Amino acid sequence: MIIPVLIPNAEPCSVILFENLTDATEQALKQAATQPPVPAEKAAIFENPDRHIEHLEQELASSREYLQSIIEELRSTNEEAQSANEELQSSNEELQTTKEELQASNEELNTINAEMQSRNVQLGQANDDLTNLLSSISTPIVMVDNDLRIRRFTPTAEKMLHLVPADVGRHISDIKPRINVPDLGEILRRVLESLAVHEQEVQDADGRGYLMLGRPYRTADNRIDGVVLILVDISDLKRSLEAVRHARDYAEAIVETVREPLVILDQNLTVRTANRAFYKFLQIESQEISGRNLYEVADKQLDLPQLRELLDRLLAGGTSLLDLEVEHDFRLIGTRTVLLNARRISGTDNAGLILLAFEDITERKRASEARYRRLFESARDGIIIIDAATGEIADLNPYTEQLLVSYGKTSTKNCRCSWNRLSTVCYQGRAAGFWLPRLLTSAAP
Repeated sequence: MIIPVLIPNAEPCSVILFENLTDATEQALKQAATQPPVPAEKAAIFENPDRHIEHLEQELASSREYLQSIIEELRSTNEEAQSANEELQSSNEELQTTKEELQASNEELNTINAEMQSRNVQLGQANDDLTNLLSSISTPIVMVDNDLRIRRFTPTAEKMLHLVPADVGRHISDIKPRINVPDLGEILRRVLESLAVHEQEVQDADGRGYLMLGRPYRTADNRIDGVVLILVDISDLKRSLEAVRHARDYAEAIVETVREPLVILDQNLTVRTANRAFYKFLQIESQEISGRNLYEVADKQLDLPQLRELLDRLLAGGTSLLDLEVEHDFRLIGTRTVLLNARRISGTDNAGLILLAFEDITERKRASEARYRRLFESARDGIIIIDAATGEIADLNPYTEQLLVSYGKTSTKNCRCSWNRLSTVCYQGRAAGFWLPRLLTSAAP
C-alpha cells in the first residue's frame, strides 16, 4: 500500500506498506485449530472465502481511511507544531529584543540613578550652603510663597519680625513685626501682582532706620513662586549721608563766603561749579558758564597763555601751582592784575577735579607801587634805576637830580642824557640801583 506524505519545506514523499497474506492465513488456521469450535456464523465465513476476502478488503479500506485520517491529523498537527515553532521563534526573538531593551533600560536607569545621586549630593550641598549663608547674613530676610505663607527666614529676622521656627507655614499677616508697617501683607501682595520691586524706608521700635525691599521670588525656569522680603539697616548710612551733606553745605558756605573768585573744573577743564565772587569778577551769570569749557567762558576772556600753561602742568601730574601773576585787559572790567592758584582735589569721588582761584591784586599792586613811589621820591639818598637788559637809566629820584644840579648840571634833562656815557660804569649786572656818589666819582673827567 502506497500513502503519499507531504512534509513542509521538503520534497513530496510516499510511504509504502507491505503485508504478507500467506503468513497471516497460516497463522489464522493454527489459531482456529487450537481454539474452540467456531460458531456457525464464523464457520460460514470460512466456508465462503470470497466473502471473507471482501470483508477483509472492506476492513483494509476502513483501515486505510483511518490511517489517512491519522496522517492528515498528523500533517495538521505538524503544521500547527511548525506554526507554533515559528511563533515560538518569533516570541524568542521578541524576548531577545525585550531583553536587550531591558538591558538598555537598566543601563539608563543606572545612569539616571547615578545622576540622581549626584544631584542629591549637589542639592544637599546647596541646601547646606543656603542654610549657612542665611545663618551668616546679618540682614533680616524672609521668603514667602504665592499664598504669602512663610517658607524660610534668616536668624536675624527672628528678632526683627518676632518669628520662631514654628512660624514656617503661617501667613505673613499673622506676624506682628517690630517695624512700623501695618500693611505688610498687602505690600507683598502688590509685589506678586505687579512683579515690581517695592522699596520703602521703615523704622523699628528702637528708632533705627531700615530700607524694606520686596522682590518677586523667581525660580530657575523664571516662574514666580513667592516674594523675598529684605530689611537693610541704613541707620549708619543715613548718618554718614547726613554728615556728608553737612560737610558739603559747610564747604559750599565757605566757598560762597570767600571773596576771591573760585571755580572747580573737571579733568576736561569743564566748569563744574563756581562761587558768586567768580560771577561778579567776570560780570556774568551762572547759567552762562555751567557745563562749558573754561577757555570759552565770558567770550574767551580766560583763554590766557599763562593760564593754559598752569592747567596743563596740573593735568600732566602736578598737585598744586601757586601765585602765578597774570596781567590782562579784560573786556568788561579793564586791565587787571590777577594772582592764580590751582590745586588738584584729592579723593576717590573727586578724582580729577581742579580748584582754581583768582585773586585780583590790581589795587594792592597799585597801592604798593604808590607807596614805593612815595618812598622813592622822598628818599634823602640819590637813587638811580637802570634797565638791566639795556643798561639805560630808567629813573632817578628828585634827590639825585638835586645832586646832579649841585655838581654843575643845569638841567635835569641834560643830566639824564649825560648819563649815557656813564652806562658802562653804572651797569655791572649786579643791581638796579647804585649810590650816586660812587657813580659821580667814577664819572669824573
